[in-house]
Parts: sequence; structure tokens; C-alpha cells
Amino acid sequence: MTTLPISTGNAKPRATTKGRNSGLVTVWQAWTARRRQRAALARLDMHLLKDIGVDARTVSDEVAKPFWID
Repeated sequence: MTTLPISTGNAKPRATTKGRNSGLVTVWQAWTARRRQRAALARLDMHLLKDIGVDARTVSDEVAKPFWID
């Protein structure tokens, strides 16, 4: 069984696997980052959304996507 170190903050987890499992680790990291980013987007208030030029409908559509969809 292969373990990954726990990541804190913006640190990227390092894969401890070699070969074909490294692709799985890469996918897992992308999914985790996408889930975290969508959760952060959902927490922004209307004032901040207006500042970055995003409307509520766009946020709603993005947050509703499953983590495996880019």
C-alpha cells in the first residue's frame, strides 16, 4: 500500500509511487484542487464576484459541476 504525505496550504503533495500509479496520483491531485477551488468560489460574496467579473449564474453553474469535470 502506497501512502501520500498530507498536504497543508499550497504545498503540492509528492507522489510516492512509481510507474503507472503516478498517473493516478496526478488525476487525484487535479480532482482535489478542482473541488477545493469550486468550494472557495462558492464562498465568495456578490461584491467579490463583481470585482472579478463573474456573475452568480456562472458561479452556480461552476459549483454544480462534479469534481471530475473540468
